Amino acid sequence: MKNLSKKSAPYLFMAPYFLLFIAFSLIPIIFTLYMSLNEWDGYNGVKFVGLANYQRMFENGEFVLALKNTAIIMLMLIPLQLIFSIVIAYMINSKLVRHKEIFKTAVFTPYLVIPIAAGLLWAFFFDGGTSGTINAILMKLHILKEPIEYLASPKLAKVVIAVIMLWRYTGYCVLFFIAGFVSVPEELYEAARVDGARAWHNFWNISLPMIKPIIIYMVITSLIGGFQTFDEPNIIYTQGNYQTGPYSGGPDSTVMTLVMLMGKGAFQNSQYGYGSAVAYGMFIVIAVFSFISLKFMNGGDKDGAI
Repeated sequence: MKNLSKKSAPYLFMAPYFLLFIAFSLIPIIFTLYMSLNEWDGYNGVKFVGLANYQRMFENGEFVLALKNTAIIMLMLIPLQLIFSIVIAYMINSKLVRHKEIFKTAVFTPYLVIPIAAGLLWAFFFDGGTSGTINAILMKLHILKEPIEYLASPKLAKVVIAVIMLWRYTGYCVLFFIAGFVSVPEELYEAARVDGARAWHNFWNISLPMIKPIIIYMVITSLIGGFQTFDEPNIIYTQGNYQTGPYSGGPDSTVMTLVMLMGKGAFQNSQYGYGSAVAYGMFIVIAVFSFISLKFMNGGDKDGAI
């Protein structure tokens, strides 16, 4: 009996996790796949339609448009986010900076701001009138003569969303990179100093290669998070002076993302089958982009290990 309890103890400890995973992850995943092959409005009976929802998803152009919008926002966001977070983390971790905890707290604070508060804040900043903070500053400096309608412009709307996300999520990345820089052995820097290496060479030849696993991790997680963009574009256009309604995607649907399209189909139009098809389409896109990114960043490693 004693031996039996020792053997079963690990499984008993793991059982709650697996039960929760099955109940709240595996079953919803399977049910979503089932729903994507059916039509259901939440009230009437379920009707099997096969791949009709997936066919509609590409024929009406909504999925392609949402994918394009999301990809453009990510292309503006992720490179800047990685560069800023690495540079900020390296500066905070340097010996020249004192009171490091204050800087860490200041950088991480935007990540803790609730989305609706951030949406209201940035909607005020980018207000198209003279009362908008950005316009007021630029006009005060005589850079602009007339206020710009940032949120009403299909071209500038994506830039605004990318800026908001950059402000909100850079601090999250900074903490990971600080942990990476801290883990680099000091002996490597001492040996480099003996050889006469300068700070830039230490950063480029020691620090960056040593935190490569963290860079790969942040790229993959940023891709996954980027494809799930919802709060920023949805809130910014349901608050303030540029309300176009929930799931609207802003002017000319220019910031309609994949998650917004899924929500529009499932919750606004009560087309749960179509919304489920968009969800699975999004899952495939995320998996493909994550795999490509992982292979690309591990291109120099023969074994492909992170």
